[in-house]
Amino acid sequence: MTHKPGDLPSLYVNCLLRELGGVTMVLTGTEAIFGCSIPFMLRYSTHPLSGEDGFFYGCFLFGRDDDLMEQQISAGISRTIQTRLVLPPDTNHMGTIFGGTVLAYIDEIAAITAMKHSGKVVVTASIDSVNFLSSARIGNVLILEGVVISTGRTSMEVYVKAECQDIETRGRTLTTTAILTMVAVDENSKPTPVPGVIPETDKEKNLFKSAQARKERRMKLNEFAKELV
Repeated sequence: MTHKPGDLPSLYVNCLLRELGGVTMVLTGTEAIFGCSIPFMLRYSTHPLSGEDGFFYGCFLFGRDDDLMEQQISAGISRTIQTRLVLPPDTNHMGTIFGGTVLAYIDEIAAITAMKHSGKVVVTASIDSVNFLSSARIGNVLILEGVVISTGRTSMEVYVKAECQDIETRGRTLTTTAILTMVAVDENSKPTPVPGVIPETDKEKNLFKSAQARKERRMKLNEFAKELV
């Protein structure tokens, strides 16, 4: 499909508008077709030297479920950053933030990240690992970043890191890292296929390569959990 810039308002773009080098924009969103919400990706480009008018080109990310699973989306599409101020109600008697509060923030940003990647509602399947490395204190700024690092048929692994920033020194300290598994669901709350992911940074590429090992570990933990019921 092809759209000129003037056609953009009819596309209901609702996910991301990112400028790359001043001459290219990548946009994703959903378009209602035959009663279904279909994700799409568009790229707007201009010729940097000739100054020619730009144009949109792109395609729907999927038509059928099996088509969707063969699609791959850059990790940058799902990347999400949130900033929060640590307030007294968020902290314990020592003035440091509750671990449960950090977990709630992590779960929220992981869900948003997974929804941006899949274009679907998601549910938390598991929190595979959480590492509390240091604590944020009252008055600190907590900066959370989430990104999809691997996918299954209907699931997405989301890596989340939280950094604490001192407002006076502006120095940052890594406080928490976590990996969560989110599952995309349809309007009937049934798992639905998601596109694959293309890692961008070295960290994301390393986590992508080790995804199978984490999956095998989760399967073992699930078997152990059954024994506890």
